[in-house]
Amino acid sequence: MKKDLTVALLICLVTVIFWRNAFFNFFAQDDFIFIKHFSGNDLVVDLENVFGEPEVTHWRPVHNLYFLISGNLFGKNYYLYHVLVILLHAATSFLIYKIVAKLWRNFYVASLSSLIYAIHPAHFVAMYWVAGSAINIGFFFLLLALYFYLTGRKVLSAILYPVSLLASEAMTAGLALFVFESARSKRLKGEKNYLVMLAFLTGAFLLVKLINTAAATFDLYKLKVSLETFFVIRYYILRTLGFAESSGDLISSILLVGLIIGVFLRSLNYLIKDRR
Repeated sequence: MKKDLTVALLICLVTVIFWRNAFFNFFAQDDFIFIKHFSGNDLVVDLENVFGEPEVTHWRPVHNLYFLISGNLFGKNYYLYHVLVILLHAATSFLIYKIVAKLWRNFYVASLSSLIYAIHPAHFVAMYWVAGSAINIGFFFLLLALYFYLTGRKVLSAILYPVSLLASEAMTAGLALFVFESARSKRLKGEKNYLVMLAFLTGAFLLVKLINTAAATFDLYKLKVSLETFFVIRYYILRTLGFAESSGDLISSILLVGLIIGVFLRSLNYLIKDRR
């Protein structure tokens, strides 16, 4: 308990210090549109906009609900929006600590993993752009669902998993986390019914998502495989490793890569010893 509290305070402190400039970043692009569309109107109208057919954004009810709540609470105070997102980011980092500690039973691996997530530059968009928080919100609920699954509270896990999907469709990839953990812990057969249920929820969500996606979206985002695909993959690999697109933070990026490699080697060493 004392270790958890210490890690939680450390994560909050590091997150606030690292992302401190985001607090003062003014609204940009879709922020004005989303706040006006989902808050400050008649409550019935706002709820219809949140859960109904999308007019100004993708069909992401939980992300839209975030604007209904924060918009009515904060109005045009951009500082408070960033406070909320950064606190959510710190909470997600703490969940990573709890999950890794549960899986690896190693305090140092868990702590470093959470800090890597907390300071990773790939979160720049979500930290500085209020409307870019969909994936952060979705990932928080996905990790919460995974944590409850690991601790045997499957009902709560089954409720929170679709909540994560309703925040961001990118969380459909989270199904692989549940399958991987079941396989890793050699409980794949025993968890078959639960995993089938999660797969059904994912399929049902994708169907509803498809129905609520405008035809113009498919014209704008077309599936394409070409030579450019390899450059895009390279771009995202570099971002995952912590290299920013056009900043001069080469030293901090190299340090971050060192942290990632260190956690990987420490985890691998622990896994080998555990199997022995």
